[in-house]
Amino acid sequence: MKKFFRYFELSLAEQRGFIALSGLVLCLLAVPTINKIVRQEEDLSYALVLLDRRGTDEKKFVNKEEDVTKGVIEKVMPIADFDPNGLSIEKWQKLGLSQNQAQVIKNYEAKGGRFFSKEDLARVYSISRSEYERLAPHVKIDQSKLTEARKGNFLAASDNRRKVEKSIPSVDRKKQMLDVMQADSADWVTLKGIGPVFAKRIINYKNALGGFNSVDQISEVYGLPPETYARIKDQLYLSSDSKIKTIDINTCSIDELSKHPYISKKQAQWIVNYRTQHGVYTDLSSLEGIALLDQDFLRKIEPYLKF
Repeated sequence: MKKFFRYFELSLAEQRGFIALSGLVLCLLAVPTINKIVRQEEDLSYALVLLDRRGTDEKKFVNKEEDVTKGVIEKVMPIADFDPNGLSIEKWQKLGLSQNQAQVIKNYEAKGGRFFSKEDLARVYSISRSEYERLAPHVKIDQSKLTEARKGNFLAASDNRRKVEKSIPSVDRKKQMLDVMQADSADWVTLKGIGPVFAKRIINYKNALGGFNSVDQISEVYGLPPETYARIKDQLYLSSDSKIKTIDINTCSIDELSKHPYISKKQAQWIVNYRTQHGVYTDLSSLEGIALLDQDFLRKIEPYLKF
């Protein structure tokens, strides 16, 4: 070392500075090695909840446990056989549906709807084709209960109709016939069971649809009891010259499509994306290439599309 200092002719102060600097450099170089020796490796394990989107604004949860030392293990919960009739929202959620999807099914049941076969489940517009195919093998319907339900619905409907016919004289019934496209709130509240709230909902639903294409669409109004609709149905009609507002399927945006009550956000995205990839739609059959859209959906939406 002394020869080194004499060779470069370093003063005593410079020699001390060189020694201090060299020591500092050696310490810095040794830090990673020391840290590696002192620090103990810890096995990290954690659980991830991955979100899998299916249907319009709907979320399902697929649970996976991940361990950095053992890889990924996916837990697939088996689906037990179930009867879709009368199933609670909580049980639908356990089968993988969102609360909104389950609520659509409960609304359908509240209006007197029943599932007589597993194929009826595919007609629920809130359930996608892939979800139906996943659930269908496990659908087991108690036909004995459905037979009783059919009889009960028939007798209840007949009884309601007789009561309505007896309570309203023939002259009055003619005066109270309503055109569902032309009637305003004041007209609707003249019907038994229709107050200001339901009258407003009917008008709002008509505007959202772009107009009624069938009298039966009144039964789709949120919260309207099936017995109320059965009571007033014979007093409703749709004039032959009624015109509904249509959507130009070849120029509309995703937002414009998804505003329609029959079309979810996801369905709107598929329709616009398919149009971008394959060109303009010429007729309803052009939409059949979209796997997400079933025949029941196409039947409902056809009157509201313009090609």
